[in-house]
Amino acid sequence: MTVVIYAQALVAFLPLSASLDPTAAGAGWSTLAAHVDSARAGAPSGGKTWVAGERYQEASELAFHLADHPATFVIDVHGRPTQYDLWPGFQQRARAGDRLVLVLGMFTAANDDPVIAALAPHFEHVALREVVALRRGASVHAWRRVWVLDGWRGGWPSAQLAR
Repeated sequence: MTVVIYAQALVAFLPLSASLDPTAAGAGWSTLAAHVDSARAGAPSGGKTWVAGERYQEASELAFHLADHPATFVIDVHGRPTQYDLWPGFQQRARAGDRLVLVLGMFTAANDDPVIAALAPHFEHVALREVVALRRGASVHAWRRVWVLDGWRGGWPSAQLAR
């Protein structure tokens, strides 16, 4: 059984849709990283661009798949403790004017996302750049939104978002 699971993770030979195949969760991250890298490349001059994810999964996968392996942050309104709690967060490392490229899941409507609502007052400009499909072959197993928050004004919404 273990050999079958490993083989499915590598080759996806069983006729399962990505939504029913737990091994599919590891696919599509390099594509997402390419989209995030594109968002970072369009940064205005003067400030630094940082990368964050809503959960540990997004932040850690991006840190791994982005070519320069940047410092990433977790910005989680749900407050689940992670390893990222032990390291300095965005608000400790960023400077006024910096940009944040933030990857969020599709758990809420884009115009009603609690993370964006909490962060928007602390940035000069907030925009949804694109929605990216995480695919394994032809099957989509998840969707992620890539947001660009420009011109950090300082401040931070609450201790719950502090990671």
